[in-house]
Amino acid sequence: MSKHSIPSPVQNEASRNGFNRVEYAGRLDGFDYYSVGCVDGNGNPVPTGLPTFIQDNGGRLSIISGLDGLDLCSRLY
Repeated sequence: MSKHSIPSPVQNEASRNGFNRVEYAGRLDGFDYYSVGCVDGNGNPVPTGLPTFIQDNGGRLSIISGLDGLDLCSRLY
C-alpha cells in the first residue's frame, strides 16, 4: 500500500466509532476507502470480526461493515 495521509475527518470518524487504527485501503468506483480496526497498547491487532471501512465520498463519510465490508475487502485486495 502506498503512503497516503489520513484526513482528520476520517480519523475523527474512526475514533468516534471506537477504532484506534486507520489505514488507507484504496480507491474504488471513485471513492476512497480507509480500513479501520483496533490495536492494543503493544500495537497488536485486536480481533473485531468482519472488515470495517470508512468510505470517503468527497467529504461525506460512511461506515461500511459486516458482509458489505467483506465484499468490499475482496474487491479492494
